[in-house]
Amino acid sequence: MLLKKQLIYFTLLLFVVLAEEEYSYKEGSSVDTTVDSGDVNDENIKGIAKQLIQFIIDNYLWKLQSADITFEEKKKIFKFCFKKYFAVRKISGFVLGKYVREITPQDKESFVKYFTEQVTDMYTKQFDNFRNITVSVQSVEVMTVNRKNMYIVHTLINTDNTADTNDTIKLDWTCIIDDRDDVSNVKISDVSIAGISLRTTLRDVIQTEINDDFMNNVGEYIQQKSQIKKDSDSN
Repeated sequence: MLLKKQLIYFTLLLFVVLAEEEYSYKEGSSVDTTVDSGDVNDENIKGIAKQLIQFIIDNYLWKLQSADITFEEKKKIFKFCFKKYFAVRKISGFVLGKYVREITPQDKESFVKYFTEQVTDMYTKQFDNFRNITVSVQSVEVMTVNRKNMYIVHTLINTDNTADTNDTIKLDWTCIIDDRDDVSNVKISDVSIAGISLRTTLRDVIQTEINDDFMNNVGEYIQQKSQIKKDSDSN
């Protein structure tokens, strides 16, 4: 149970690392997630989605567990990876839900920066304790939601704790075609552990806090949280 909670904490990080700054981490290799407008078909997109997830497994997961990489460097790796391979704007809009239409661009920017720093620090500490986690790709399927296709890459998590019990944990990656930029790319829009959607979990937590503590005033919520972060930085 503790392991599953730690994995949930880690995956939650995926959807709040939304910083706009550039980072000094340099990717040694890369994966092409571009969708050719002349070759948009399910089999092609499934192949790109599978390749993307395999690339993240092969090039990032071992670094995030390594005892030879410093905590600060792991934070840079987190931010670089998720900014590049996740549908950041779609995820942040989903998390804010109805409130995304009620806030100013400045408040939205403050929201992104506040959660970037706070949650990065919190959950990188959780993942920093992980060792010997492996993830294997099993299959890819297509699901249609609201007449849009999503490509679900099914993977399994194995750890030292599960090796003796064969108690593997299902980890599903939802990929979409993100066409908000000039070039369409396959990007990750959600990750589910044992059927629990992390972006939905994060949305529920944030919106409950706004509803209960700020009487639906999302602008006040963001401004207060941002001020707390500024006060902390100045101390």
